[in-house]
Amino acid sequence: MVLTSKHPRPGVPQRPSSGVLVVGFALAAAACTANGGEGSLQGGQGGVDTGSGGNGAGGLGGAAMSLDPPTYHRDVKPLLDRHCAGCHAAGGIAPFVFDSYEATRKLAGLIASVTSTGRMPPWLPSSDCAPLKDERRLTAAEIERLATWESAGAPEGDPTTAPLSQRPVPRRLEDPDVTVDIGFDYQPNTGQSDDYRCFIADPKLSAARDLVGAEVIPGDRRIVHHTLVYAVQPSDVSMMVARDEGDQGPGFACNGLDGKQRLVAWWVPGESAVAYPEGTGARLEPGTVFVLQIHYNSLISKDGRDRSTLKLDFSDQPVAQQAQVRPVADTSIVIPPGDSEAAFATDFPVPVALTLLGTAPHMHMLGKSLRVELIRPGESPQCVINIPSWDFNWQQFYQFVTPIKIPKDSKIKLTCVYDNSAEKQPVISGQRQEPREVRWGEGTLDEMCLNYVFVTAGIAKD
Repeated sequence: MVLTSKHPRPGVPQRPSSGVLVVGFALAAAACTANGGEGSLQGGQGGVDTGSGGNGAGGLGGAAMSLDPPTYHRDVKPLLDRHCAGCHAAGGIAPFVFDSYEATRKLAGLIASVTSTGRMPPWLPSSDCAPLKDERRLTAAEIERLATWESAGAPEGDPTTAPLSQRPVPRRLEDPDVTVDIGFDYQPNTGQSDDYRCFIADPKLSAARDLVGAEVIPGDRRIVHHTLVYAVQPSDVSMMVARDEGDQGPGFACNGLDGKQRLVAWWVPGESAVAYPEGTGARLEPGTVFVLQIHYNSLISKDGRDRSTLKLDFSDQPVAQQAQVRPVADTSIVIPPGDSEAAFATDFPVPVALTLLGTAPHMHMLGKSLRVELIRPGESPQCVINIPSWDFNWQQFYQFVTPIKIPKDSKIKLTCVYDNSAEKQPVISGQRQEPREVRWGEGTLDEMCLNYVFVTAGIAKD
């Protein structure tokens, strides 16, 4: 069932729209992204990144403050544990770890610089919408603490003065129930800039299980731009196997699937493990297999080979609620060349009552801002999430502190703004590209206006 709407947002120029809120999974929208710096298809995840940790931006959980210069053990390590260790840990997505005083001392200047400019921690949502779990937002006092520590020579201090550690649980599956991979060392087709390849991974389920966590580990991050993980029900497995066997080489070519498969996990730059909200999961019947749709892009590297891995975590007991991921997308966007404020706004009717647990916004390289609002019948709009300065290197699934109730006949409003000016164009092989008309598409140089919603059926009780 696909719902369409063309309701303009007041004050925003409205071009023809074919926005869709998918009930079920009729749209298999791909989430592709580029893996480099701003305006460039070259490079990796970027510089220093910090991971999830802490609920909110507040203090250090009882760490005593002193008039003396900050020290590593008393003042800095607890802050880094809270805000940064989720990624800056062994096996994390960061390029280095904060695992000792010596390792951190050497980076004191860099830490002070990137935190004072707001580059780190990477946290895109504004604070004026629904509160989010695990915010990586530093307070002004915390930023000043890091700068003062660096200017004082990064003193170590006394280890016995360290408060109780608040190191967060890394956003990784340390002990997965099942681990599978794509089964091949795949070299993308370098004759095309975007190679979409699907691989079947069989977890060999002999009984129904509730999936509650998943982690995609790209084999080569230079060429893997995104991965979508679909659950294929037993009745459709033979169809997928036939597609695989009918395509020469590893896996089979695919730009999305046929809409029957359920999106259950994903990977984009900035994301690590996907953890379902507590008490929810995705029921998988015996014989279910996964299809990993991987987007490779040869504009970054033409010599990479990939063998991505999928880790799976199942609940020991049936979960209380079944959750679904549903894409809300305006597929009609047409971004004029040279337009630095191309705005699109669309309303999406919600025909059934839902509870919104989380959201995952998505655009490509020209994205400037994205805003999602909920309009309940007879009420003013409520801001769900607002990304005022989009960065395609930092995308993730955000969970709400308090689930949001969506009554029947509400509307979800999605607003996307793009910068298609000359300065925003990507650099390919050392050459900045000329502005061109850009439309919705799955390619790296196409664009998307997309927001995934993570929902359960009905209105949750208080």
